[in-house]
Amino acid sequence: ARLEIYERQTGTSLSKGWIYDGQSLPGLHKIAEYCAKAIPLASQQHIQVMHGDFCFSNIFYDFRADMIRVVDPRGYVEDERPTIFGDIRYDIAKLYHSAIGEYDTIISGGYVLEGECSNDLVLKLPQTASLLERQAVFRQGVFGKIGITEAAAEPISVLLFLSMLPLHQDRPDRQRAFLANGLRLFKEFYT
Repeated sequence: ARLEIYERQTGTSLSKGWIYDGQSLPGLHKIAEYCAKAIPLASQQHIQVMHGDFCFSNIFYDFRADMIRVVDPRGYVEDERPTIFGDIRYDIAKLYHSAIGEYDTIISGGYVLEGECSNDLVLKLPQTASLLERQAVFRQGVFGKIGITEAAAEPISVLLFLSMLPLHQDRPDRQRAFLANGLRLFKEFYT
């Protein structure tokens, strides 16, 4: 539904294919379908205490208390009852969205986008040896006894970037960067 809103807002075709960094990719509708199918149904192990918006901008380190604090929890609502339980894979994917997807880098404008007016995009994000090392360590992480691959963090993260497109209508430059980043992540996951 959000992709359809984005299509109406911008005139961007959901069926037209894309080229990301020289590689042909399907249209946004097909990408969303592929990613959705790549997410297994939740198991009992996936239902845990969760935050609901677990990304870098909601995580703080309290130096005085020597502890991590989180803000802005979203109460998962099931049967119209708020609860702190939900599918932990969403929290893992939101963290992936920050650590690997570099959501916060895009929000802060730390990117270069090539192909702003075409279906041939390349998003350049800062790459340092220490960042790549931290990302490699993150990819090996286990969260709530669930690894990145088992959590389906890659396809969920692609869907997160695509679903936020209409929410940033006030910043078309950011929308395009999110779109390009969704394509980048899909290319990494798909190939």
